[in-house]
Amino acid sequence: MRMKPLIAFLPLLALTTAGCIRIEQKLVINSDASGSFEVTYTVPDETTQRIKSMLKLANELSEAGGETPPPPAEDDFTALLFDPQEAMLRRRIESYAPLGIHLDELEVTPRNAQREVKLTLRFDNIAEVAKADFFANYGFSLVKSSAGDYVFYTRPMTKDKLDSVWQSEDQDAYKMMAPLLGGFHFELEIQTPGTIVKASNPDRQTPVSALWIYDFNSDQMAVANLQRKQMTIVFNSQGLNLPEFQQPAPAASTTTPPSIPTNFPPVPAP
Repeated sequence: MRMKPLIAFLPLLALTTAGCIRIEQKLVINSDASGSFEVTYTVPDETTQRIKSMLKLANELSEAGGETPPPPAEDDFTALLFDPQEAMLRRRIESYAPLGIHLDELEVTPRNAQREVKLTLRFDNIAEVAKADFFANYGFSLVKSSAGDYVFYTRPMTKDKLDSVWQSEDQDAYKMMAPLLGGFHFELEIQTPGTIVKASNPDRQTPVSALWIYDFNSDQMAVANLQRKQMTIVFNSQGLNLPEFQQPAPAASTTTPPSIPTNFPPVPAP
């Protein structure tokens, strides 16, 4: 039996060894389908070295299993994310100009043994963004429900069952994971052009925005939940004519995009 290359799972592996990484994202969708995407994240130099070691190990295991490892690419998305270099990031983002994706701001700042990345993208049409190559792994879907509302949802990174260490209440297990994951913080804010009807358990909500927070220091399940949960917003479509599209099916454990959820808990009044 040939060994399946680990390279396909690097984004997931990277996330689960991403101690001290802080990622804040804000997606704004306008009524004409244009919008913006703001990202701020910090990557410790130690994490960058871990990712490089993982890439090397993945290639070695692929070779041992009879696979031919892919040739290194300076603009590989995983490498760019965890080893950010301004010139390479700028070149990669500017390659999306034919899709109506424009770079408004990019800054990579070394500070205190880590790099801080700030970038702001502007797009002309959200459906064109769905054609970008990174979308298969990091994208989302926008469709209309049977009730006529728009449904925006992300796809879980994995549907694999939780490892026993996550399900354990054993504090020793928690202490073992803390050095790897301590400081991990992820935020995603979505701002919609219509009033939100329902949302899947956001940490904060206004009539037109929802914010999800995954923080390991306050919740040891944060990383596991981020990998497995689907973030969803249902918003009113009145006066809107947005394009519909679905994120491509994952290549691994599932063959179709997740079904559009309908059984949300009540959303608190703004």
